Amino acid sequence: MANAKTHVGVAAGVGIASYVLYCTYNQRKFDFGEALLAVGACVLGGVAPDGLEPALNPWHRSLGHSVSAGAVSAGAVARSWTASGSGPGSNFLLLFFALGYFTHLVLDAGTPRGLPLLM
Repeated sequence: MANAKTHVGVAAGVGIASYVLYCTYNQRKFDFGEALLAVGACVLGGVAPDGLEPALNPWHRSLGHSVSAGAVSAGAVARSWTASGSGPGSNFLLLFFALGYFTHLVLDAGTPRGLPLLM
């Protein structure tokens, strides 16, 4: 089972890699401050499912750890990815938060317990 340290590390890596892709896709110059915001939002998203449903036992996974939550997260990423703006705003932060949330679910899906469909 992935622990908090693993979720944070993977979310941080996905956050920085995705920010570089975001800059390339939107033809933006890499900005260290924006990169920190992106990684921070991704890490927050990466620990959010366990904040909503603390991992007090192996059966803690419900709606916040479900395939449905993953679909909503993926939809938020898809909608936010193409939204362009002059700087980081709500769509920017939502994009990286949702990416982090999705990484958490992907890591948890690889465990023997997996993810529930709804609850």
